[in-house]
Amino acid sequence: MNTQCALPHSLRRMRLDAASIEALVIPEYALECAVSWDIEVVTLNDLPLPRTDLADWLGCVKAHPHTDPDWGESIFLTLAVQANHLFEVMVAPGLVASMTVRPGDLFAFSPLKHHWLRPEGDDGFLSVQWTIPKSDFFRTYREIRKGLNAIGVLSTKVPATLSAWKASIGEEPL
Repeated sequence: MNTQCALPHSLRRMRLDAASIEALVIPEYALECAVSWDIEVVTLNDLPLPRTDLADWLGCVKAHPHTDPDWGESIFLTLAVQANHLFEVMVAPGLVASMTVRPGDLFAFSPLKHHWLRPEGDDGFLSVQWTIPKSDFFRTYREIRKGLNAIGVLSTKVPATLSAWKASIGEEPL
């Protein structure tokens, strides 16, 4: 049986106004990332988003289970721009957090945790991903959230449920 719970510090999620996200002008080179079978990361240019100095475009069709040890001193903050996917991360041995990802979903996770992304339709995945030093995460996260709010991007909290082996983030209990 699922019960309400707080998410681990290694995984946070907010849902942003999808219409605001859809209004972003996405360059063709970034859209090409979303149809790649490999994870593609390309430079983020002029977008009206906060802290673009820490952000890149990230896209793929799907991502197999992996970790990113080269970014072990960072937290990834990901804003889904184009998505119809299921994101999963192993938050502890035997415990997998799972959530649907749609345009406007903003979530943070540790790159050291095993994580993967599966398509739930024909859309590729495209996101803006901030790489934030762990030591500065809470301050920078608040700065990004305030910056998004300042440009009119509204958000809502997303509930989480937890069972003995799997957390469902932002889903209705069965």
